Amino acid sequence: MLFLWDGNNKREKSSFSQVTLFSNDSISVVDQYNIIIPMMHKGRVCFFYITERNIDYKIDDDKTLADGYYYGFVDAQTGKVLADKLLISDDESKRVDMTSINELKIWHLYQADKWLCLIPKQFIYEINPQTLTMNNISKTIFANKEAMSSGISSVDFISRTSNFFDFSLEGDEGLEISNNLAEVYYYFPATDHLYTEEAYNYAKELPSSELKGEMRDSVLYILESKKSNASSSKESQNRLTRIQFTYHLGNPKYLSNPSNKKYDFVAKDIQVVGCQQISDWFTGFDANIILQDSTYILIWYKSNISENAPAVLQLRILMERFFGHALLIVQ
Repeated sequence: MLFLWDGNNKREKSSFSQVTLFSNDSISVVDQYNIIIPMMHKGRVCFFYITERNIDYKIDDDKTLADGYYYGFVDAQTGKVLADKLLISDDESKRVDMTSINELKIWHLYQADKWLCLIPKQFIYEINPQTLTMNNISKTIFANKEAMSSGISSVDFISRTSNFFDFSLEGDEGLEISNNLAEVYYYFPATDHLYTEEAYNYAKELPSSELKGEMRDSVLYILESKKSNASSSKESQNRLTRIQFTYHLGNPKYLSNPSNKKYDFVAKDIQVVGCQQISDWFTGFDANIILQDSTYILIWYKSNISENAPAVLQLRILMERFFGHALLIVQ
């Protein structure tokens, strides 16, 4: 059974390890969660969160804890808080002009196996679920790139993909950056390549033969969905499909019309090697894959069509090494 952490907005002091420093009921804590995302920590699913925390000191105590934004990790199976740390205090966020944290974006770069968080307009953080840390890499990520020596003016992900896909073929796994000289560049962490806009547009059109060393083999898991019968009003039957393909880093990757579950590979230099159904049909409404890697697939769905229907998290463990495409299901 997976523990589905709901991120309740109000918690008393016993919920936070920092508050145990106090021996009385002198403070209360209110959290407003900006984001909760499943990740993997040492082979186990955990939830990463960022929350805006307000601390109310009921008496005139030494204010050890600061109002501000905190991040942390919660074990998905037990609910244990693995880490809970200050990201930035309110005073510090105003000093460095980090005032749009509620507009942050987080994406797992599958090719580089990195979680990046972008906070408008110029802050880049790396989230490491193995070390349970979140570090500001805005000044170090381009340390050896002369073109970025003037600093970051703005940054965004090149790919604007669905939040429900850990890896998508829409766009590129990189960053679009503008430096403080108003010059635009495209950066790919997997290869540490920095392109000018002209070079990037040119590289996208190169044939496979001119992209030596950039070839990659990869696997993508998708859900195929259908109605249970002709009279059904909504899709409820789902099965997993394994797609093996090759592609080149830096090239556009695109899945056309994903809303109808028909995944047509239309971009240049993407070749589908194989496509195979690896599960039986199972019942679930609004099903989505919210996390996938070489070992696990985490699927979210509702048990029925009611707005208040309980949500189900289903963890499927890939056992290809020993049993082909066999799956072990935990829910």
